Amino acid sequence: MSGTRFTLTLVTFACCTFSAIGFAADRARYVIHPQPLDSALKVFAEKTGYQVVYPPKLVNALESTGSSHFISGQQLMHDLLRDTGLTFEFVNDRTITLRQGGADAKISRVNASHETSLTGPLLAQNEPAPGSQTDSSQSGSPASSASLMEEITVTARRKQESIQDVPITVSAFTGDQLKTANIVNLDDVAPMTPGMYFGKQNESRPQLYIRGVGSRQFDAGAEGSVGLFIDEVYVGRFSAGLSGLFDIERVEVLKGPQGTLYGRNTIGGAINIITNQPTEEFSANAEVSLGNYDYIAAQGAIGGAIGGSEVLGRLAFDYRERDGYVTNLTTGTRHKPLEQFAVRGKLLFRPTDTLDIKLTVDVNQADPDAGLQGEYVGGLPVLATPGFLPPPETTPDRFNEFYNTDSRFERDLFGINARLDWSFDNFSLTSITAYGEVDLSEARDLDSTPVDGMEHITDEESSQFSQEFRLSSTPGGWLTFDDRVDWIFGAYYLVEKPDRLENLRGGLDSIFSRIAASIDAGGPPAPIAPGQMHIDNFLDVNVETTSLAFFGQASIDLSDRMSLTLGARYTHDRKEGVYTGTSNRDFVPPIILPFTVELSPSWESFDPKVSLDYAWTDDIMTYVSYSEGFKSGGFQFAKFNAEEAREVFDPEDVVAYEIGMKSSLFNRRLRLNASAFYYDYSDLQVAKTLVSDGGAPSISTVNAAAATTKGLEVEGSWMITDSLFLDFGYAYLDATFDEYIFDDELDFTGNDLPRAPEHSFNAAVTFEQPVGAGLIRFRGDYSWIDDHFFEPDQGLTLGTTQEAFGLLNISLAYEQGPWRVSAWARNLTDEVYRTTTLSFGPPSPTTFTMEYLGLPRTYGVTIGWRYE
Repeated sequence: MSGTRFTLTLVTFACCTFSAIGFAADRARYVIHPQPLDSALKVFAEKTGYQVVYPPKLVNALESTGSSHFISGQQLMHDLLRDTGLTFEFVNDRTITLRQGGADAKISRVNASHETSLTGPLLAQNEPAPGSQTDSSQSGSPASSASLMEEITVTARRKQESIQDVPITVSAFTGDQLKTANIVNLDDVAPMTPGMYFGKQNESRPQLYIRGVGSRQFDAGAEGSVGLFIDEVYVGRFSAGLSGLFDIERVEVLKGPQGTLYGRNTIGGAINIITNQPTEEFSANAEVSLGNYDYIAAQGAIGGAIGGSEVLGRLAFDYRERDGYVTNLTTGTRHKPLEQFAVRGKLLFRPTDTLDIKLTVDVNQADPDAGLQGEYVGGLPVLATPGFLPPPETTPDRFNEFYNTDSRFERDLFGINARLDWSFDNFSLTSITAYGEVDLSEARDLDSTPVDGMEHITDEESSQFSQEFRLSSTPGGWLTFDDRVDWIFGAYYLVEKPDRLENLRGGLDSIFSRIAASIDAGGPPAPIAPGQMHIDNFLDVNVETTSLAFFGQASIDLSDRMSLTLGARYTHDRKEGVYTGTSNRDFVPPIILPFTVELSPSWESFDPKVSLDYAWTDDIMTYVSYSEGFKSGGFQFAKFNAEEAREVFDPEDVVAYEIGMKSSLFNRRLRLNASAFYYDYSDLQVAKTLVSDGGAPSISTVNAAAATTKGLEVEGSWMITDSLFLDFGYAYLDATFDEYIFDDELDFTGNDLPRAPEHSFNAAVTFEQPVGAGLIRFRGDYSWIDDHFFEPDQGLTLGTTQEAFGLLNISLAYEQGPWRVSAWARNLTDEVYRTTTLSFGPPSPTTFTMEYLGLPRTYGVTIGWRYE
């Protein structure tokens, strides 16, 4: 898109923002300190002018956590009632009554769960105020059960607040929404999130991109562009986060640089996975799913008080298995893409009223087959070399292949973390101490042919330790200046140690074995003699990453409507690595072994942030922000000779500009958010395939000189009727290299960034209808993604272009009491599409490429039960 068109888009976006302002009422800044609920309600009435009617016994012994947010009076009431078990309703335009929550059965998605009850169902009060009007339609009530959308509470800024009050672009999904959409993996979240792209070769090599920027993370010495946080703990090896979504409270997707509030800095965005926490009330749930490809899954959780209110616990598990859809016709084996079991346990100790200590343990074991690989696009040229055996027969389709061996993959995860939350009179202290281990073992037929060619074997052991401290302001505390300033300051320390042993093994029919046999026979180093031995080429990588950071952010209320946010971060990263190459043959071209390389580069960066938000009305807020981001450099530890392995790639930097709007319109029946952004990247890190001086292909990370991404995103939810809901999203993305000369030969300047489709959209329709004592819910969602490229050469290499495609998912559920039964189907139209590709050679129409295919049509049934 030209600059003129983008400018026009920004102008149009701004016009739409200001034209929407007339649809809502005023809001103001209210400060109510934590105190008994009865007294908090009296302060509420004085500040807002609302009349609150309730039986005194209803609030006896209840405490309110207070509020200091820049919100409406109605939202203030939500804050005051959080975690009290109470809800409220308007009986006329100025009168509110309270009642005990949870008395009514869950009827529709406007009914919020315990954690998302800020705008829950405003149902009829059992004890209405004397003389009050009960017909809200006649009284001019500002809200009713039919006019409110479920509002999600997020912690994107390290405090609980409505997603509509956060002046950054964030998409969020509650656990109930994930269940309704049958989303059980992080990669299923991407199609429903504007600007997010997820691809993977297998469970050890995910590829997550936000707004056109991401990382393949091939090297042990490389970083991801998008950070993954599980219960606020950073996950360094992204494969550790692909253990499935179970017992989830919420998933948040934050876009743009995140560093002034997070322990580990992320340049492209962050994904927060928040799991369900222990509660005093007993709760339990379980569900079982069966589907095609012999799919079977079981999930469950149980929690409650163990030692009164001082000790709470929760235990959850997840088991899933699916047979393969890619068949190895040589051995008759169907490659299994899914088999895993996970357990998560939590204990919450409350030794005093001001101290919470939470201990979490995660264990996960996965044993699927390695990779979802299809055929080499255009065939494998090495088979045409004289003396090589051609495949005995051609494959009938892209889901059937001839491998001489079956692939394997094993992954074991262990994690433990202790979180301490200590409230003082003038501030609060949070400490998060975490340790994790990831063990991976993988073997796959690299040539994907029935000949005894190349096999890639990888064993990796990775450990990670992190310590984070945060000091946060509290209402009425230090440096809050009459509660007009919220602040947070933190320090973070990380040590990550990935150790990887790779074996590029040449079989008897491989070029390595044939060259060795020719040399042993006194001939030239050429693949002309039959192989006599397997050639094992070992690459042993030992890396230690150490990161120390200090960060902070303060939000200042300049007026009752305007807030200024200032933040900054200092990061110092050091990476020490030892890279050793050995072989059972001293020298077999094109492998140049043995060698040892030792490196210890370090980098530091200071990254500021400033944003300004303005609340035009009760339900419309706009914001503008400037931020800088940083991603450290790394090693080229995927090389086959010492000279190339000594290369170090530089850090990546970004300057990010963003403008956005968040609105709740038409009596809160429509939530509409939009943002426009412009990112200027320097030294963008790009994965590419090079051929070494000896002729061996290797995947490396290099720095492109500059790149720009700019675009527009729209996301919304519309409550069309009491029973019909529409969720939708759209992303426009213009992501190009401003300067990129590949290997001093090819000019990729002006090319699209990989995995950066220009247009994408998603829509989901949900219809709910009470039937007898239960509820029927139908959901259909569709996501469409424009054509895009997997490599920077913009389609020069055969098979690295993905044409535009769409995915349709549907489900039909019946709920009655604690039971839920659903039938579902994903990729209903059985689209065949690539999740990613892997090229073995430099950009060229003759370079051979391996494709990895997405799941075909899957379907099944789920039976669930819950007690709350």
